[in-house]
Amino acid sequence: MRRLVLSLLAGLAAAPALAQPSPLPEQPTWAREIAVTGLDSAFALALDGQGRILVAGSAAYNVVFARLHADGRIDSTFGTNGIVQLQPDPANRSVLRTLAVDVDGRIVAAGTTGAAGRGDVLVVRLLSDGRRDASFGTNGIVRRDVSGDDRVRSLLLGDNLSLFVAGSNQNVTFGGTGYLQGRSAFVMGLSSSGSLAEFGRNGVAYLTPGEASEATTLTRSPNGMLAVGAVRQIGSNVSAIFFPVDMNGDEQTFPLDGGQKLFTLTAETEGPRGLTHEIGTYGAVARSGADVLVMTFSGWGTWTNTGTFDAGGVDVPKGYYATGTGYTLVAGTSDGQLGFLLSNDVHTESGGDATGVTVPYQTTARRYAVGGRPTGFEAMVMGSGRRAYVAGWTAGTAGRTSLLVAAFDLPAIVAGEEVTAPNAFTLDVSPLPARGVATVRLPTAARLTLVDALGRTVRTLDVAAGTHPLDVSGLSAGVYILRADAEGQVATQLLPVVR
Repeated sequence: MRRLVLSLLAGLAAAPALAQPSPLPEQPTWAREIAVTGLDSAFALALDGQGRILVAGSAAYNVVFARLHADGRIDSTFGTNGIVQLQPDPANRSVLRTLAVDVDGRIVAAGTTGAAGRGDVLVVRLLSDGRRDASFGTNGIVRRDVSGDDRVRSLLLGDNLSLFVAGSNQNVTFGGTGYLQGRSAFVMGLSSSGSLAEFGRNGVAYLTPGEASEATTLTRSPNGMLAVGAVRQIGSNVSAIFFPVDMNGDEQTFPLDGGQKLFTLTAETEGPRGLTHEIGTYGAVARSGADVLVMTFSGWGTWTNTGTFDAGGVDVPKGYYATGTGYTLVAGTSDGQLGFLLSNDVHTESGGDATGVTVPYQTTARRYAVGGRPTGFEAMVMGSGRRAYVAGWTAGTAGRTSLLVAAFDLPAIVAGEEVTAPNAFTLDVSPLPARGVATVRLPTAARLTLVDALGRTVRTLDVAAGTHPLDVSGLSAGVYILRADAEGQVATQLLPVVR
C-alpha cells in the first residue's frame, strides 16, 4: 500500500463533511480485449462527439487505432472492422502516446518513430472514418526531427485546426542522470496542414527548465496561454514544475513570488500527467518516489488543500480526474493490475504552502486484473455521468499482448448522500472544441451561463433536463467557461471555441 499526497480542487462551493465513499465496483461494466498482431498496447484514449471511444498505441512495429461504441462493441464503420494500422517507418518501431479528436471529428495522435535512441516526432491525422487525412503532412503523417532522440508525451489541439505537441529531445551538451539524462523539454507548434507554425524558434519552443527536463502535459488556460507541466532533474533532485507559454512560444510569468516563470511543486520521478483547469484552479497527478502524488494549486501559485493518506496500491499513476467539490479519482498500474482510488475529501482550508499538512479524508480503493492475467493501464478519460473509460494492455501466453479497453461505472460521491452532496450532478458538453453549436446534456433543469476569459457573461440560457444545443457561432475563438446552476448545485466545464 502506497502513501498518497492529495491536494483537492476547491473554491466553487463549501461542503459539509461527508461519509465514507461508496465502494468501487467489483468488476468493470465491460472490458474488451482486441488482438491485432499479438504485440499490442494502447497508450492513449479519447472520446469523439458521438460518445465513441478511440484508442491509439502500437501493434508490433506499426501504430494502431481502434474505435468502440459506448457499450464496448467494435465500431465496424471505422477502418477495417474497427481497426486502423499504419507503418510510418518499415524498419523501426513506431508508437502513439497521446490522442485527441478535433471539432470536425478528425482524429489526431502523436508519438515517436525511428531507431532506438534516434526517435523523431510523429503526428498522424485521420478522417472520422479512419482514412488518412491527405490535407495533413504526407498523406496524413508528419515526421519531424527536433534534435537527437525525440520523445512525445502530450498533444493539445489549438485554434483553426492547429496543434501542439510536447516532450523532450536529447541534447548531449546537458547533464543529468537516469531517465532524463541529456534531455531538454520542448513544445512544437504545427499548422492545420502539418507544417511548422509561427511558434517559438522555427516552430519549436525550447523551455526554461533546460537540462535534464521533459514536458509531460499540456492544457489551455482561459487567458489563451498554454499551461505546461514538466519534470526537471538537477543533480539528485527531481521536481514537478509548471509554467505558462503564450501562442508565440514565449514563456510568461504568473503571480508567484514577484512573477517568476517556474512553479516548482514537489520532488517526484515521472512527471506530472493529466493537467486540468477549473475556474482558476489547476491539478495534476504524478509519482513521487514510492508514493503517488495529486497536486492542486490555484491562481498559478497558491497551494490549496493538501493531505496524506494510504493510496491502496495505486503505484504508477496514469490518469486523474477531479471536480470542484472533492470528488477525486486516481488510476494507475499496481503489481500488474489496474488500480483505482476514489476520494471525497472536501476540506476547504487553503492559502500558503500547505506541504505536509494533514487534513481529514475518506477514500476507497480497488485493483482489477482482466481475465486474471497481468494488466497494464496507460490512459483514462471520463465520459458522461460517472463512467470512466480506461485503456492499456493484457498479457497472454508466450509474451503476447492485446489492446485493452474497459468501462467502469463509478459510485456517487458518497453512499446515501447523492442528493445532499453539492455538485452531485454533471455537465456534459460535446464536441470539444466546439464550432458553431455545442451540445449540452444535463440530468436536471438548470441555468447555463457562458463566460469568456475576461469574466464577461456572453450567453445565459434556462434549460430543462435533457440535451440542448448551445449556439457559439457568433463568439470569437478562445476558451470559455460554461457554468450550470441548479438549486444550489454548480457544475462547470471549459468550452474551447474555434472558428
